[in-house]
Amino acid sequence: MRDLIASMEKFDAWLDQIHDREGRFDYRAIYSAYLDAAGGHESKGGESSARRLDDGGFEIRVGRETIVLADDAEREALAAHMVRRYCGDRYPDMRAWEDQRHSWYVEDLHDWSNDIG
Repeated sequence: MRDLIASMEKFDAWLDQIHDREGRFDYRAIYSAYLDAAGGHESKGGESSARRLDDGGFEIRVGRETIVLADDAEREALAAHMVRRYCGDRYPDMRAWEDQRHSWYVEDLHDWSNDIG
């Protein structure tokens, strides 16, 4: 149980750092990191990157923020934690969450452009 709580705290600290550093586009970085965690595949570029480590671990990087996961169980736990944290009972999945956040971003941009025009 203690390991599970420590992992959740590690996950939340990393996600909070992403929110702090990525600003208005944090939702894009979070969704990309979720895809890395859920898929378990190496990726390069885009909003995040991921790689398998020689010791069986998995690393996900978003900007300057990196999380190192001990194994696939911890990687899967991160993906599940992200679904609980962001979707809760409001969204059916992370894609729907990202779509809503993007819609709000576009709406804000539209409102802003109307205000100055």
